[in-house]
Amino acid sequence: MRRSNAFTLIELLVVIAIIAILAAILFPVFAQAREAARKATCQSNLNQAMKGIMMYVQDYDERWMHYDVQWDCGLGKPENSISVHPGTNGIGTNPNVRHGESWHSGWAAGVQPYIKSGAALRDPNLSKWDPHSWGDHNWCLTTYNMSPQLLHGASRNGTALAAIDFPASKAAIWPYPNYHGGPIVDFNNPTWAENVAFADGHIKFMRRSNSLCINDPDPNLRNLHWYSKVDGIAACQWTPGGRDW
Repeated sequence: MRRSNAFTLIELLVVIAIIAILAAILFPVFAQAREAARKATCQSNLNQAMKGIMMYVQDYDERWMHYDVQWDCGLGKPENSISVHPGTNGIGTNPNVRHGESWHSGWAAGVQPYIKSGAALRDPNLSKWDPHSWGDHNWCLTTYNMSPQLLHGASRNGTALAAIDFPASKAAIWPYPNYHGGPIVDFNNPTWAENVAFADGHIKFMRRSNSLCINDPDPNLRNLHWYSKVDGIAACQWTPGGRDW
């Protein structure tokens, strides 16, 4: 009697079951590895951006970028008018594309000549995010947000380096929205967790839930965008001299 060389149904089912088990084990590992790679890319981006910022600061009397740098995403060039909220040249779903304060995109225009890389100013987790869909904010040059406290200074002309009392605790730039395969949340959401570049240049993965102003009794002062903790003062303050973490 001749023996058949074909697999039996039971053998095929066993092989399929083993493959399914291995896939169930490995797919989460692959997802974690991909997320780790994206975090590393984000850290590299922030590192490049901070080096560009520091070169800019040294070239401009040790001051951070000017607060009122508008960037017209529709025209692809700066606007010369003073910062205004209502836009007049909307594109896509964003009616306020010329939303002017420089923490949204204008600061990136100042850094670009130093780093010469548009990709370095975009968070890898947001590759499929439509920047024009995020409210009235202007993100066509970068998805990294810069602290408006550092940009504003005493007279909207940028904070002097000497006015930053705790550069190792003062957040400088970070991804404005947070996306890791789930819903996009902004940085004032307690679940937000991202790489943050601090004013002294170091990069660290931070959680919004650990920031110093998150539990301020006044909910209006919990906004990382605007307020920081000052030693000896209970309420969080608008100042580039405070601490964020």
